[in-house]
Amino acid sequence: MKKLYSLALAIVAICASTVSFGQSPRLVLVEHFTQASCGPCASQNPTLEATLNANSGTVIDVKHQVSWPGSDPMNAHYPAGPEDRRNFYGVTGVPNTAMDGQGPGAPNTVVTTATIGAAAAVPSPFTIDVAHTVAGGSITVDVDVACTQAVSGNLRLFIAVVENEIAFASAPGSNGETVFHNVLKQYIGAGGTAGNTIAGSWAVSDNASYNESWTLSNVYDDNQLAVVAWIQDITTKEVHQAGYATPTASFTTNATADVITDVPAEVCNNGVAPTIRIKNNGGDDLTALTITYDVNGGAPMVYNWTGNLSFLGSEDVTLPAIGFTMAATNNLAVTLSNPNGVTDEDPSDDVSTASFNQASSTTNTAVDITIVPDNYGSETTWEVKNSTGTTLYSGGPYVNGTTTPEVTNMTLSSTDCYEFIINDAYGDGICCAYGNGSYTIVSGGNTLLTGGEFGDTESRLFLVELSGIEENTFVNGLEVYPNPANGVAHVDINLTQATSVAVNVYNALGQIVYTNAEGQMAAGNHTFDVDFTNLESGIYLVDVITGSKKITTRVSNMK
Repeated sequence: MKKLYSLALAIVAICASTVSFGQSPRLVLVEHFTQASCGPCASQNPTLEATLNANSGTVIDVKHQVSWPGSDPMNAHYPAGPEDRRNFYGVTGVPNTAMDGQGPGAPNTVVTTATIGAAAAVPSPFTIDVAHTVAGGSITVDVDVACTQAVSGNLRLFIAVVENEIAFASAPGSNGETVFHNVLKQYIGAGGTAGNTIAGSWAVSDNASYNESWTLSNVYDDNQLAVVAWIQDITTKEVHQAGYATPTASFTTNATADVITDVPAEVCNNGVAPTIRIKNNGGDDLTALTITYDVNGGAPMVYNWTGNLSFLGSEDVTLPAIGFTMAATNNLAVTLSNPNGVTDEDPSDDVSTASFNQASSTTNTAVDITIVPDNYGSETTWEVKNSTGTTLYSGGPYVNGTTTPEVTNMTLSSTDCYEFIINDAYGDGICCAYGNGSYTIVSGGNTLLTGGEFGDTESRLFLVELSGIEENTFVNGLEVYPNPANGVAHVDINLTQATSVAVNVYNALGQIVYTNAEGQMAAGNHTFDVDFTNLESGIYLVDVITGSKKITTRVSNMK
C-alpha cells in the first residue's frame, strides 16, 4: 500500500509562563495485539474492552491487528504498523498487551482496573494536547507538548490515527468478532518503531508543537477517526505520557444505516424480523428517524423510530417481521430517511443490505449428520434443536487426533424448521488450520447443509416438511391466511371425521401465547379465527390439535 502523508515539525519558542511547575496527571496507554481469526482473542477481548470502558478518561488504547493466524482485512489495510510494534515489543503470540510500554503479557492480567489505577497514579513529566480535523480526504493533526518535570532519554513522539469503531455485518475473520475499537489505521511520520524525533532532554517549561497530515486510505468511516499520541523512551520502552483527540462530526445531521443482524444465512418461511443498527454521525443529537425496509423489492414496511443518540451513539432497532415471496436467494434492504424531520446531509450511508437463502428441505424423517473432526476434536460439540428451542440431538466432544467420520442418525418426525449449531471451544472452527474437518447433513440422498470454516460457533437452519395427511389422519387439508397476518388469521380446515379441535400458538421462545378450544367438529370444511391482536409482530408456530394428533404451520404477525 502506498502511504501518502506529509510531516512538518515546528518547535516553538520556550515560554515559561505557559506551563506550571510540577508533574502532570497521566493518561495511561494500552497497546493491544489481536487478530480477527484468533480464537483466544475473541474470548478475551470482551473482558479487556469492558475494563477499558470502565476506566474511560484514565486510559486510551490502540489495537494492533496482526497478520496471523488467519484472515484479517484490517491488517491487510496497514500491515506495516502492527508489524513494527510487534517487533518493538517482541510479541510472538496473540492476544497480547502492553501498558505504558511495560509487558507485553496476557491482556486481562496486564490490564485491570487496579493496574490502570496504579499506572495513572504515577505522575507524568509531560502534558500532551491533541487536536485534528478531517476534510478533503485528509486528516490534519496538531500535537502540543509541554514539560512539567525535567526528563531525558531516547525519547520519541508516536502519532497514531485510529478508527474508533469498525462494525461488520458478519465476522471478517474466523473467530466470530464483528465489532472492533480503536483500530490502528496509520502511524504518521517515522512509523511505529523509530517514532518522530524530538529533543532528548527536556527542562521544566520547555514546550513544542507538531503538525502532521495524512491522505486517508482504507478508512471504513471518516467520522470514526481519532488520534492517539504518546512520548516513549525507545530504549527502556517507558511511555511518559499519552494524549487523545476524539472523533469529530463532519455533518450536523447524518443518520447512518450501519449493520443488519438477526437475519440468518437461511430462512424456513416467508418472514424475517431484522435488526438494524442505526448510528448518529451528525453533530446534533438524533431524536427521530424513518426506517423503510423491503425484501426482494416487494411491498415496503415503514417503522418510525424515536429516541436520543448523541454523536457516534448507536442503537440496535428490531423491526417488525416483514413477509415476502420466497426466492432461492433473498435480498433485504433497509433505508433511513428524515433524520430529525429534515434531509440527511450525507445520503451515501443511508442504506444497508443483507441477503439470505431459502433453507434446504426434505420430506423424509430420516436425517443423518456426519462430523469429521479436525485434529482437536475435544473442542467440538454440536446440537440440533426444534423451533421451540428443545435440543433433540447432540454430539461431541471428540478425541483429539482422531479424524474418523462420526455419524448420527436422527429421526425428525414433525414438520418444523430445525437449527443445527456447531461450536469450537478454541474459536477456529474445524477447518482448515488444524486439519480438514467438516460437517454434512444429508436426508434422502440430498445434502441439506455442509461446512466447517467458522469461528467459535455457527448456526444453520434446515426444513423438514411432512405432508399433513401422513402426520394427522384427521385432517385432509389446512390453510392459514393471510400470512403474514395482521391481527387476525383465518384457519380453513377439512376434517376426514368428527373430532375435537383446539389451537395453540407458540412464540420464538417456545412459550404458549394463545390457546383456544374450538370444540367438537363434524367431518367436512370449517373456518375459525386465531386472534393475534395482543401479540407482538414476529413469527409464530400454530398447532391445530385434532383429537390426539396435531398439525403445525408457521405464521408471521405484522401489526
